[in-house]
Amino acid sequence: MSEPKETTKDELERGENFMRQLMANEHRIYGFILSLVHNWSDADDLLQDVTAIMWRKFDLYEPGTNFCAWALKIARFEVLNFRKKQRNSRAKLSAYNIEEVADLLVDQTKTADMRSDALKSCVNKLSERDQELIALRYEPGATTKDVSSSVNRSIHAIYKALNRVHSQLLDCIERTMSTEERV
Repeated sequence: MSEPKETTKDELERGENFMRQLMANEHRIYGFILSLVHNWSDADDLLQDVTAIMWRKFDLYEPGTNFCAWALKIARFEVLNFRKKQRNSRAKLSAYNIEEVADLLVDQTKTADMRSDALKSCVNKLSERDQELIALRYEPGATTKDVSSSVNRSIHAIYKALNRVHSQLLDCIERTMSTEERV
């Protein structure tokens, strides 16, 4: 019996990078698959297949590009293959419809990523005090009452301040998105 092969540092980093990317996008990939097959069990199986394929092909992924778009492309082909195998049963969506839905979901993913980036940028533009207020409010499990106690201000004042900050963020995000659409 041969000894197990030692894992190199590069292989460990590759695996960690893959898992980070997968965990950040798994819910989108699963939602995409489920929207095309409409069956939880089939979607679970397809997600496992897609994940295995992504891992095998991870060397082909170009770092710095959109991981989710790359993953959805793989998922799209797997769903199409699944549908071909399932021809005996009635297909609810044609291959053309699957392609259309896939394109739409990829576009929505790009838009969501752009909005997320815009939000991060806009939060960084807030005053230190407003950034602290947002950080306190969106800490897991935190309530507006907790924030009120933490900064020693009335709950009414906190609601008012959060409303103002949310409005600033929304305006900033919309400006950023409209600027990016023109580019």
